[in-house]
Amino acid sequence: MIKFGVLGVGTQWDSTFQPALQRLRQRVQVRALFDPVSARALMAGKQIQAMLCDSLTSLLTLKDIDEILVLNSSWYGESLLKFLLHYGKPCFLANNISVERKSL
Repeated sequence: MIKFGVLGVGTQWDSTFQPALQRLRQRVQVRALFDPVSARALMAGKQIQAMLCDSLTSLLTLKDIDEILVLNSSWYGESLLKFLLHYGKPCFLANNISVERKSL
């Protein structure tokens, strides 16, 4: 079973991501979740029974997470890529991140 951390719930959570994760629950487990909007994080965490993280760093440093699902990254921009590279966590980006090549 692959253990995921979810970063950013976003507007597609109820219609797309949460149902997909429920269908895959035999193969994947969402262990932890972080969203900068605490009400969204709390709601999503209850739905999938995941631990809530209080920061991006706390999510990325969890030892029992195999991969990060980045569902909403618009509020981090290219800084997010630098964090992910620094912590070495494999990730899946559900949306595009606008990056200037020379900044990386």
